[in-house]
Amino acid sequence: TADAITILGGGHVSSTTAGTGAGGQVTLTGGTILIDGTGAPVGITDVASRSLPGAAANAGGVSVRGDSITLRGAASISTSTYNGGDAGQVLVSGDTILVDGLDAPAGITGIFSQSNGGVSGNAGSVTVQGDRIEIRNGGAIGSNTDGSGDAGDITLGGAAGAPAAQVTLAGAASRINSLSAGTGPDAGRAGSIGIAAGRLALDDQAGILASTVDG
Repeated sequence: TADAITILGGGHVSSTTAGTGAGGQVTLTGGTILIDGTGAPVGITDVASRSLPGAAANAGGVSVRGDSITLRGAASISTSTYNGGDAGQVLVSGDTILVDGLDAPAGITGIFSQSNGGVSGNAGSVTVQGDRIEIRNGGAIGSNTDGSGDAGDITLGGAAGAPAAQVTLAGAASRINSLSAGTGPDAGRAGSIGIAAGRLALDDQAGILASTVDG
């Protein structure tokens, strides 16, 4: 716990399993939290838990709590699995939460749980709690699968079950999505998306999507 936490340019806080033991929980608690990957290679500035290829265990969950939480420049908060184990749950909670994908490839900056590589492990649920939640410039919140595992549910709202005052998605390719991209009879299912907000604003081709390609 700290008043201010800053993770920049390739910095990361992570838990990884490559064997039969489950990955550990990652918990980050502070006042002002900034995770900014500007100038670093894509995909390495993060707070994450992963179950790697060849492992036989679940990834741990990730919890990030603060007053103000900002992700920029290909930064992410995520859990992921590359095997039959499940990805962990993701919880992000703060008064104001900004996911800003400016100057990064679309869909890279964000809050995610993923089942990758056509495997049977399930993606985890993603819960984002805040008074004001903004997703801008290609930022994303997602729980996705491309195999027989299911995607997780996504929930946005305020603390303790109350609605958020405002949820804003702005800019082309800004997304909240639960996607099953697997094919064939064993393809996993997309999860549900629930948003509780006093005001929900979508601008400039931003979108909210739950979709199953096949199955």
